[in-house]
Amino acid sequence: MKPPTQPIGFDLEIEKRIQEPCPTKILEDVVGVPEKKVLPITVPKSPAFALKNRIQMPTKEDEEEDEPVVIRAQPVPYFGVPFKPPIPEARTVEICPFSFDSRDKEHQLQKEKKIKELQKGEIPKFKALPLPHFDTIDLPEKKVKNVTQIEPFCLGTDKRGALKAQIWKHQLEEELKQQKEAACFKACPNTIISQEPFVPKKEKKSVAVQEPFQLATEKRAKERQELRREWLR
Repeated sequence: MKPPTQPIGFDLEIEKRIQEPCPTKILEDVVGVPEKKVLPITVPKSPAFALKNRIQMPTKEDEEEDEPVVIRAQPVPYFGVPFKPPIPEARTVEICPFSFDSRDKEHQLQKEKKIKELQKGEIPKFKALPLPHFDTIDLPEKKVKNVTQIEPFCLGTDKRGALKAQIWKHQLEEELKQQKEAACFKACPNTIISQEPFVPKKEKKSVAVQEPFQLATEKRAKERQELRREWLR
């Protein structure tokens, strides 16, 4: 059997704050709000761009840059001396082995070692194959292939076109048949002359009996008279 669960109360911060004494400072003045910063007053200035404080005065560097640049022509080349291009310096290229040179040497040593091991064992004897008999030559039969027979193409467009043509032909025949039937006029036989004349049947209904009825106006008039009598009393 497990012991019953014992409830434990919540340890809330608000209960701790209630038990602690309230500081008197919060009752005297505002606490926790920073002081308001007083911003400097904005002094309006004229938007004109030609004032002294708006014009950028030229500096000494700008004055030096404004000096006129003297363009000097290049001297005429002397064609009496032939042009000699500079000779590149002779450089010797050092030949270095490839990085996989050592790997090839290891493979070669392993190959030679394996050949030596095989030579120590039994050497296989050479046996020549017997000569064939040239008296009778048995050649395989030549297979004659059938000639390719050309067949017409079976396209889906041809099938759809033939089906549509057949449907259209059937509809045309039906329309012509209906037109022919409509053109042939055949009068119906006159059967009205031989029929008996129409005789209406008398219905056996009871005679309508008028029942008395009472209007709502008469009922309201009686009620009003009774009310007047009660008021007069």
